[in-house]
Amino acid sequence: METVLTNGVSTTGYLDDRYSLKVGMRLALYTIVCVLLVHQFSVFSPERSLWLIWFVVMVILMLGIVNVFNFMDGINGITGLYAIVLIGTMYFFPFNAVHSSLPLADLLVLALILFLVLNLRTKALAFMGDSGSILVGAFCAYVVLGLVYRTGEVAHLLLLSVYGIDSLATIAVRLLNKDNIAQAHRTHAYQLLSNEAGWGHVPVSILYALVQLLINLLLYEVILIRNSEPTFLIAIVLISLILLYFAVKFRYHRESLKLWRTSDLQ
Repeated sequence: METVLTNGVSTTGYLDDRYSLKVGMRLALYTIVCVLLVHQFSVFSPERSLWLIWFVVMVILMLGIVNVFNFMDGINGITGLYAIVLIGTMYFFPFNAVHSSLPLADLLVLALILFLVLNLRTKALAFMGDSGSILVGAFCAYVVLGLVYRTGEVAHLLLLSVYGIDSLATIAVRLLNKDNIAQAHRTHAYQLLSNEAGWGHVPVSILYALVQLLINLLLYEVILIRNSEPTFLIAIVLISLILLYFAVKFRYHRESLKLWRTSDLQ
């Protein structure tokens, strides 16, 4: 797993940073990396029924999560804080039982802390770029999807819910408006809060990390402390995040909610 991340993912991200790969080439390279990562879940097990369906679903989810981290890394500190919250709370879940990647997690958290010293500020001195955001996204996708696969508990996807809702809802709105989703834009909720609302980068990054931390703690309480069915929690979290997302869109980018072509914020 460490070899795939350090060589495959980082190299792909570096090439994208250095040469601005075309969409098709980038997608092909990321797909290969995601296939290699999912293969390490031991999906090809004769004891696992419907292994091919599991494999395809996991590859698609991992590819989506990696791209979400790439899309969402748009303001200072957001991905560094978000990843620290995710990996940090993972230690309270059955992380040790389903993964052999704890040493890499320790090193990644340390690297993220050092990175935030330079990045979590009004005028950042360093940025992740595609190399960093894709590496962090791939690791987070690997550990969360590993939990989902080995425990069979889909609720663990809530560990990625804040990034997921902001990204997926933005894509849905842009598709309904017939916008080019591959084109750069500033219509994610975090971008609207930091720019149009005037909150600034650091407060918005802290807000996203704290909201995800709250969700992670609630998930831990429901699944591991109370050993309860998490369906109600899933519904509450998703509905709440969707409502918050559209509240921000309605307040700061109302024209994007019309279901016809609108000009993006530049």
